Amino acid sequence: PEGAYLRPGRRPPRARVRFGARHAANCLPIALKYSILPAYPYPKPTFGASIEQGSFMADDTRKIERQVKNLYDKGYTAYERGNLDYAIRLLRDALRLNPDFYEARKLLRIAQIKRFLTAKKSPLAVQLADLLASPKLLKAKALLARKKYAEAMALADDLLGQNPFNTQFCDLFLAAAEGAGDSDAALITLEALSEAQSGNLQLLLRLGKAYMAAGIFGQAADCFAKANALKPGNLTIQRLQKDADAKNTMSAGGWEANAGKVGGYVQLIRNKELAAKLD
Repeated sequence: PEGAYLRPGRRPPRARVRFGARHAANCLPIALKYSILPAYPYPKPTFGASIEQGSFMADDTRKIERQVKNLYDKGYTAYERGNLDYAIRLLRDALRLNPDFYEARKLLRIAQIKRFLTAKKSPLAVQLADLLASPKLLKAKALLARKKYAEAMALADDLLGQNPFNTQFCDLFLAAAEGAGDSDAALITLEALSEAQSGNLQLLLRLGKAYMAAGIFGQAADCFAKANALKPGNLTIQRLQKDADAKNTMSAGGWEANAGKVGGYVQLIRNKELAAKLD
């Protein structure tokens, strides 16, 4: 019958003569439809085809690498010439092709900060621009909540390009980078912001904590020392600096050799009180 299931490549049953010529004519389109199909509906893969496909993928990878390098070189040249808008656009294109190109990300953040500082907008204009960016901020937060970290990072990059010193924009980018497991991108952003605002206590503390999480204890100790100089006598900052100094000393070497020796930790740690507790 016409509605029966027919496996591809198998002919339908031949129409019997006793049903008449009209019924046989109705079965003819079905027979033509299914009889021309091959027994194996999909082309069988061959070893040569897989090698050829792999070569195409390698060629595409090399092509993308050349494009990324070309975009970065042009962006760097545009940055040196002071064409910040063009440089930012080129660097963003390079990061879309290769999000792990940290040199491009660092230069992008520096260019965004420089453009923001040279614009010299009034505080009212900055607040108005940040308010107009609220829909994009809400969209990025929704992407972050759905764990779409790459898309959230891309939107956060746009927001930081508008105002790199906005706390909400910065928190959003750091959270997306942390969710994506990209601690280097978070460090690059905090380093660039801290260099632009060396007297910002909160940025120094955040950068120091990010260094601690990444295991870069020496630079973390430097950040906490700068923060301690900005706000002397703060017990929390002093404790952070002591912890960073201790872990930096342990990672520098000689910790295991002095373990268990009376006064051994005193030779390794400048903080006498902490060393005495450890001994």
